[in-house]
Amino acid sequence: MIPWEGRFTLLGTTDVVESGDPRHPQATDAEADYLCAAAGRYLRQAPRPQDAVWRYAGVRPLYDDGSGDPSAITRDYTLRLDGEGQVPVLSVFGGKLTTYRRLAEQVVDRLAAALGEARPAWTEASSLPGGAMPAGGLGDYVAREVAPRYPWLPPQHRDALARRHGSELPELLGDARGPADLGEDFGGGLYERELEWMLAREWALTAEDVLWRRSKCGLHMTPAQRERVAQRLGGQEPN
Repeated sequence: MIPWEGRFTLLGTTDVVESGDPRHPQATDAEADYLCAAAGRYLRQAPRPQDAVWRYAGVRPLYDDGSGDPSAITRDYTLRLDGEGQVPVLSVFGGKLTTYRRLAEQVVDRLAAALGEARPAWTEASSLPGGAMPAGGLGDYVAREVAPRYPWLPPQHRDALARRHGSELPELLGDARGPADLGEDFGGGLYERELEWMLAREWALTAEDVLWRRSKCGLHMTPAQRERVAQRLGGQEPN
């Protein structure tokens, strides 16, 4: 149970085999029942599946080691290199978001060796976009640099923007002097300027990308507001 967006709680996860299309995974009713029952063992009042305001699902790839029990399969990733001396092909089995940088480094090391290259790894000490923070972290950065520069931003909206964009926030806001400079207000803390930023800089393509992947603004919006974002992007908000 993880505090989520200041008003919600995120429940997860399940450990079942996904037999459908991995490009469009769905959180099933059975999984919702299981998670609510599990959380209910620790709460005064057990949550119910109908209390959920949003569900999402992702598929984690695991290396098939022959185990029939998904929970017993190794969570480590496996690399396999084929075609050494010709055209090397590296296959990655498993892996997850929290170790992606180390995984990517090992992938490049393996390919570099196969191609006869010898370059030192450099990503470990580099900052991700928005991660160039001072020693005090995000809170200190907001207090020292963001709040004084944009005093007109309501604290809740300012902090949400800072969590989403980090040290890139001043570049996003630019010389804005008030909410009117941010363009259309879609609701839920999402303005046109941020939407355009996501399209231009974060490879967002759909309303789902903007509302649920690049942000969680969809949680704070009405269905009509979410639909407006979908219309703005020339599509229809998925159910």
